Amino acid sequence: MSAVERMGVVSLWGGRFASEDDFFSYVEKTYPDSGATSGFIRDSGIGFYDEDFAEGNYFTDGGVESAIRELSYGDTFPPKAVEAMSRVAGANSIYAIYDVDATELRSDADRLVFVGAFTYSK
Repeated sequence: MSAVERMGVVSLWGGRFASEDDFFSYVEKTYPDSGATSGFIRDSGIGFYDEDFAEGNYFTDGGVESAIRELSYGDTFPPKAVEAMSRVAGANSIYAIYDVDATELRSDADRLVFVGAFTYSK
């Protein structure tokens, strides 16, 4: 299965990285001759997505709720999004892709774990 475009839905991943550079290097797309790729794309199996509708947050204070609120539309995420992120042990990184539902993805990713797809508002 693959992720599907779904307006008003944000897919969230959480993980733990050694540094902010390590996190953003993992999710940053590169464009070799064969198309866009990244560690995140390879591990998650998500395929193509528009990075203009994605954002990440690396945080060191351990405050998952405040880290989510710092995302563009984080104030509109439901409380269960915070609960789901809180279950990622030692999480210090959040990656969000807006208007994508990745619920059906099946991957062996361990650097960023899919925590769910949630409604949000612009």
